[in-house]
Amino acid sequence: MNIDDAVRKILQLGGDRVKFVILFGSHARGEVRRDSDVDILVESERPVGLITFVRLQEYLEGLLGVKVDLVTKNALKKRLKERILEEVKYA
Repeated sequence: MNIDDAVRKILQLGGDRVKFVILFGSHARGEVRRDSDVDILVESERPVGLITFVRLQEYLEGLLGVKVDLVTKNALKKRLKERILEEVKYA
């Protein structure tokens, strides 16, 4: 499964609870290396519990076969948030 398919899967699984999904980092910039992880920001309508969040991360890692760094907008520091928003690939 490729990253675009995985992002669509997040949207499908989350239904109307998911506001948006953002791909950022090396995959969004087209600078992927063999050791690159996949950076995904997920924003939901309601807070998601830690266990659900970790399960989603593990599920995506299984689908993609690489480490996934899954974050929420609220978890990002201001400076990092600004940089991420400059390099995003929306899905």
